Amino acid sequence: MLLNRVFVASALRSVFVRPSPFVALRAQLTTSVPLQLAKSAEKPKEKPKRATKSATKSTSKSQAKADKPKKKAKPAKKDKPWEARDANGKLLPLPMESKPTRRSSFLIYFTERLPQLKNKEEFRKVSPSTGKSVVDVTAVTSAVGKEWKTLPDAERQRIDKLAAQAKQQYEKDLKAWQDKLTPEDIRRQNLYYAHQRKLGKHMPSNLKDPSAPKRPQGAFLFFVQHLRETEPSGEPVHVIAKRAGERWKAMGAQEKHPFETKAQGEHELYQQALEKYKKATGHA
Repeated sequence: MLLNRVFVASALRSVFVRPSPFVALRAQLTTSVPLQLAKSAEKPKEKPKRATKSATKSTSKSQAKADKPKKKAKPAKKDKPWEARDANGKLLPLPMESKPTRRSSFLIYFTERLPQLKNKEEFRKVSPSTGKSVVDVTAVTSAVGKEWKTLPDAERQRIDKLAAQAKQQYEKDLKAWQDKLTPEDIRRQNLYYAHQRKLGKHMPSNLKDPSAPKRPQGAFLFFVQHLRETEPSGEPVHVIAKRAGERWKAMGAQEKHPFETKAQGEHELYQQALEKYKKATGHA
């Protein structure tokens, strides 16, 4: 009986003395939550640094671009010595590009026959670049050349008459072209010829400026002129020149002196005129 009482008392004491689970939870919340709030107040959350990273990257890229050496601009292409430009900067053509072309008798006949032959099948070919049918100029030229050799006299006379008329027009056009040439045009054209000759290409003779002073004759040519005036023989020029050469070799210094003096005076006048020409044309 006594034992039962002790057991019951012990049980009751354990029930009333043991802390309630709600009491423990309340105590935990009371102690832990303030601590967490205090910690969060002490260490605020850091913002994401994405913006900072991108700004850093863009800054580094711009800095790298700034540090990178700029490429040097290519110098402007220099014109060749024979090239010239107009007021708008456009290249001017060389004088020979506008020179009139003389139409020979054969060229006139070829020009007449080409429209009559170009559409025939035997004078057509396929262009390797475009694949289209074009005129075979080589075949047409060969055929017209054979016709030209056997052309009747009446037809040849007609063509020759047209060629004579074309020659008159060509001479007028050529003179007008020559009159328009300036010393600068002639200089440019001759510079181009000289460059092409250095490349091994065959070029026509240099253009001559009609306003430039002409080189004087030498002493021997003055002697030939003297013979033709004082001893007219009616002989061809090359025969007179040959005979004059033989006499010139046999002449002494005293006999040659008048002709050499005249040649020297002409040469001095030529040099004076040449200097004036160079200054006037800007080639001094």
